[in-house]
Amino acid sequence: MKPALKKLLVIIPAFNEEKTLPVVLKQIPKKIKHVSKPVIIVIDDGSTDLTAQIARKKYLVVRQIEWEPYIKI
Repeated sequence: MKPALKKLLVIIPAFNEEKTLPVVLKQIPKKIKHVSKPVIIVIDDGSTDLTAQIARKKYLVVRQIEWEPYIKI
């Protein structure tokens, strides 16, 4: 009987990482023993560059978050 495959979720927070995101994504193995295909989620923290577009191009789940970086008093 084959062992059940485990799920692997990789979450990558990103802010203006258009140059480093492709490098990071290439380092995630496509196959890992006893793991089904990894699910990769990129959390785009309001980037003003091509970070979100690069992540979408790789068919990844992309979540864009907009927030105010500082609390105004």
